[in-house]
Amino acid sequence: MSGRSRARCIPCDAERAVEQLFSAETSVQTPMLGTLCTRCGSVTVHGGELQSEPNDHFVDHYLQSEAGIDTILQNLYRVERGPGTSFLDVGANYGFATRYARDVLGWNALGVEPSYAGRRGSRELGVEILEQYVTAETTLGRTFDVILASEVIEHVPDPREFLRAMNVHLAPGGVLLLTTPAAEIVRPATEQAAIQAVGPGGHLFLASTDALRTMLADSGFGSATVLRDGPTLYAAAALETGRELDVASTGPSHEQVAEFLGAIVDDPASPGPLRAAMAVRRYRTLVNLGLDAAEAERAMVAIVAEVHGVDLADPRGVAQRIAAGEALPIVIAPAAFACGMRRVVHRIEWPEAVEHFALAEAAVDDKRRRYHVYDGDSRIIEAEARAHRALALLHTDPAAARQLWSRLTGAGELIAPAQWTVRLYVEASALGHRTLFDDVLEAVADAIVELGAGGDEPSAIAAIDGSYLLSRAAVAHGDRWCATQWASVAEQVLQARRAVLPDTWAAAADDRLLGLRGEIGTLPPEAIPSVVPMPGPEHETVLWADAAVETVPGGVSVIMALYRGERYVREALESIAAQTRPPLEVIVVDDGSPDGSVALIESLTLPFVPRIVRQGNAGQSAARNTGIRAARGEFIAFLDQDDVWRANHLEVLVETLATDPSLAWVFGDFDLIDDRGHTVVSSYLTETAVVLDRRTVADIVRTDIMALPSASLMRRSALVQVRGFDRRLSGYEDDELYLRLYRRGYAMAAQPRTRIRYRTHAANASSSVAFLRSRLVYLRVLTEQYPASSGRAGAAEVAAERLLRSTTAEYFTALVEHDDPLARTVSWATERMIPLAHGVSSYHQLGLRVMRRPGLMRFGLRLAGALPGPLRRRLLPPLAAQAHDRLHPHRRAPAASIDLGDRPAWMRARS
Repeated sequence: MSGRSRARCIPCDAERAVEQLFSAETSVQTPMLGTLCTRCGSVTVHGGELQSEPNDHFVDHYLQSEAGIDTILQNLYRVERGPGTSFLDVGANYGFATRYARDVLGWNALGVEPSYAGRRGSRELGVEILEQYVTAETTLGRTFDVILASEVIEHVPDPREFLRAMNVHLAPGGVLLLTTPAAEIVRPATEQAAIQAVGPGGHLFLASTDALRTMLADSGFGSATVLRDGPTLYAAAALETGRELDVASTGPSHEQVAEFLGAIVDDPASPGPLRAAMAVRRYRTLVNLGLDAAEAERAMVAIVAEVHGVDLADPRGVAQRIAAGEALPIVIAPAAFACGMRRVVHRIEWPEAVEHFALAEAAVDDKRRRYHVYDGDSRIIEAEARAHRALALLHTDPAAARQLWSRLTGAGELIAPAQWTVRLYVEASALGHRTLFDDVLEAVADAIVELGAGGDEPSAIAAIDGSYLLSRAAVAHGDRWCATQWASVAEQVLQARRAVLPDTWAAAADDRLLGLRGEIGTLPPEAIPSVVPMPGPEHETVLWADAAVETVPGGVSVIMALYRGERYVREALESIAAQTRPPLEVIVVDDGSPDGSVALIESLTLPFVPRIVRQGNAGQSAARNTGIRAARGEFIAFLDQDDVWRANHLEVLVETLATDPSLAWVFGDFDLIDDRGHTVVSSYLTETAVVLDRRTVADIVRTDIMALPSASLMRRSALVQVRGFDRRLSGYEDDELYLRLYRRGYAMAAQPRTRIRYRTHAANASSSVAFLRSRLVYLRVLTEQYPASSGRAGAAEVAAERLLRSTTAEYFTALVEHDDPLARTVSWATERMIPLAHGVSSYHQLGLRVMRRPGLMRFGLRLAGALPGPLRRRLLPPLAAQAHDRLHPHRRAPAASIDLGDRPAWMRARS
């Protein structure tokens, strides 16, 4: 059979169209074939009947593999019944559920198990287990309040007949509990997933959720609940109709399990193999509880040595025996793993922990090679032992830990790789070995994306710890902007996940982050990115999860990012109050502003009450995103704290955006004003003939789009879909957002009927560095997201020419201001941009060498002063000529600023 054909589907009890999933061998080397029913989604295993009868060797392995006791006992807590409950355990196997029900719950318990495992368990556990199958005709002497059939039905050739038998033996008001592997776990339908799901033989089918529900109804059960939890289906069924049945388990506690296992260990009637297996299981339970189980370890080691002749106190010696080919009991793997875990939990005896974990790995590998068995618990022990060995090695041999970590991540051998990547990095950082792992920072950053999206406590703690440590790494590298962003991510995840975090842990995290903010505040701005990766839009996934709230149709939410805005914010807010179309709400995001801006806003008398949302400083893009998520309006209008709207601004833009659903963004013209409010350029878009019709990515990046956020109105649903602005950018964030909206198929339009007043400020060193860094990040984003293809230049190559001209202008500005450190930084950035720009001649190498030495460049400009004016202006590129004139003001009137002009000759291609 290959591809699609027809075959019998056991849950459907009919011939169906099927898809072949796998072809393999059973544990007794007979062929088996797996098919997927295209109607009910169940998997049928043809030839999967297990043909070997369990013997002592099989039962010993079952016990030493710890018999899945936790899972078995959890099933007893899926119903609420008191002492005296009549209980039937169908497929009781060795009988652990039967004994627990009798001894702990006080139930009247009976087991049924036709195999040798039942006979031996009945004798060794001292419980009543009938050696037979259960059919509708079986006489059991009574009906039962609770019938448990755990991992049974998948072994039955006719599941409906089996369910009808359960129906006969169930008492009125009783509950049938079923567990069985879920067919859904083989989705996507891969051969490897299917083979792992059905095991080496014995499974005849895997039912889907719908198929199991249908079979229960067909077998006369009036009520049924079927729930899938991971790889398993859990079902509760009753004879009566209309009953509400819950299959969630409420126990047992770890303490109850430990007490139950301890009773078996201490029972004089328990034979040696049972005592040894249960001693190991009890010890693991106590370790999982975080208890100091040193005494339990000594007792377990003594019993294992007595029964099996293996001294777990000498893990290296036991590993050598395995390496020499000696066959040792498989209980060694879980026992050694638990010994290692106790040391990790209590952070003691790290060398011994390393040896115990190495022994656990060796024992699992030996079990796999010797018995061709690789069950779920063995997989978990092996993977966890490897990861914990790397953790322990950080304390004893950091270089070896780094090597093991690389191998595990490269081979994909970590369980929960995101959590482990962060956990190992956290441990390495705490031990002072952070620099050993600088080359895995990208992996840590990627892991935080996954962890931030998780809603559980371990994921949240790992995401916060990882973000905190990446911020500290950026601090160590002097990278203020990167450190700020990671600190902000940690704070925002902490706020979003506070409900799942212990109060004491969250309070300590608040204190750590407060101290970190203090360290960041002492750093100067740095344009050159460090080796620490920056968080991008993907790191805000957890924050956007609840952002798609129902909005007010036609409502406008005004968002203002506030940071050191005390001088101008009153005028900006008053321009909102003067709107002919009032907004729905005004949201002011206090981005950790250290001045009196917030107090000033709170003192103003306005026709609206601004909603102030506070956050640690993260930059304008992250602050705007916070506002977007908090907004309730259908439309979003941004107003920077130092800009001013004309009275009809919102009215005109809403009219345009509301009438065209394809539009995500409309923007108006603006007047350029200086810091005193004087107009510099009126109607900038019109006056400078900005290109408004942009139909390709190249069109968008070739020149500035000049769609100022303060002049814009955007559709909130579109912003939520693309997750707002890129938090890494403090310049070009509007260009980058425009690109992402364009890629999603949204349209943008200019509306020149409205103009705002856009304020510019004289650049200082800090703002120049911040904008230069943002330019480099923007180029990196363009390179990664919009690469060259089919002979077309990539977006970064198209944009590089204009960005290079802006950067060169900043260089000469720094030169004039005698800011040599900034000039050298700008020169470095220029070197990174030139390879992307087309048409740059070989002369650029000479120019760059001179630019790296600002003093030499100024000297050259002074020499040029000896040339006649016309000749000097002919030989020097415009920017250099203007810089010369500013350095020698007696030759011409001082310039207020440096115009861009054409590119310097050494950056132009030779004609």
